[in-house]
Amino acid sequence: MKLLVLIVSIMTLNLTALSVLAHSPITRANIEAGAQYEVAPATFDFGFTKAVGLAKISLKTKSGTDISLAFEKPKTMQKAFIVPLPKLEDGHYVINWSAVASDGHIMKGEISFAIGRAKVIPEQHGEVHKDH
Repeated sequence: MKLLVLIVSIMTLNLTALSVLAHSPITRANIEAGAQYEVAPATFDFGFTKAVGLAKISLKTKSGTDISLAFEKPKTMQKAFIVPLPKLEDGHYVINWSAVASDGHIMKGEISFAIGRAKVIPEQHGEVHKDH
């Protein structure tokens, strides 16, 4: 019986590891969470290890005001995206994104950053990994 439990445990760990590897978190981005920039970036460039469908991307001020993005979501899955940003004044901003992996897994993330002399910057949330 102990052997059966051990075998089932090992199989479960292997399946869990495979499901984690199957998903594709952001692996690179030109805007980093918690960063403070003297000059606002003209674009938000980010990429994944595998092609994903970009479901949503939004930009808001710290107070929650939506900022319009002139970006049309691609109709096909891609590994990299470049989102043009409007001229951003000094302040604190939050980018929210969601993407769908080829297996249907939904990934979400939030990246907070500041332009100029804006202060307090909250932590980043979501699936952004630089070690891949």
